[in-house]
Amino acid sequence: MSYFKYVYLLIASFVLATAVQAAPIEGHFLKTVDSPARSDSTGQFIKVGSNDWYVIAGSYPRNNRGKREANKHRRWLANKGFSDFLVYNSGNFDNLTDGLWVLMWGKFTQSQAKAKLRRLKRITRRAYIKRAE
Repeated sequence: MSYFKYVYLLIASFVLATAVQAAPIEGHFLKTVDSPARSDSTGQFIKVGSNDWYVIAGSYPRNNRGKREANKHRRWLANKGFSDFLVYNSGNFDNLTDGLWVLMWGKFTQSQAKAKLRRLKRITRRAYIKRAE
């Protein structure tokens, strides 16, 4: 392969990857937050504080298969009426185990998170709440 063709393919793959990341998050695209700047589904930045609690519905290895499984679980929850869950990179939070995709809903006070968890426990037993910083 010629050098120019190699450079062209390299640039094309970068542009395609950037376009997919910048695409709307609704529809067929994955709804995943994978950046150091945490944002919610509206794109607004989330200021994470020490008293912020999240409902966690599951965690998956941080690889392509794990990302697919986490988003599959997110879509299942959305079909059950829980459409506010997002898939986060656990490395963006100081007190979550690194190397995972985490299906999270929040930020809440502890009492709000407990109330949300009670609702969620009607359809899944794996969920729990955790403070995330």
